[in-house]
Amino acid sequence: MTTTLNRSAKPAVKPQPTFKQRLSIFDVKASPYFYVAPFFILFALVGLFPLVYTFFVSLFDWHLLKGQGQFVGLENFAEVLQDRFFWNS
Repeated sequence: MTTTLNRSAKPAVKPQPTFKQRLSIFDVKASPYFYVAPFFILFALVGLFPLVYTFFVSLFDWHLLKGQGQFVGLENFAEVLQDRFFWNS
């Protein structure tokens, strides 16, 4: 006759990842963002800044020789939309 011992099964405990393993996981997840980040930084400087600055300038009565003039808001846009030469062009 054979006897078997029933050992109490211990729950499987996952060992804590080492610092190198955690760094490796971060590298795999974050490295693609580091590769495309220079494009977005350059795009913000070359593309978005001039666009935002142009909108800012359009809100003022700007004089080239005197510098920034009086704030007029959307009055410049209203003036252009009422101009018949604008609509003919």
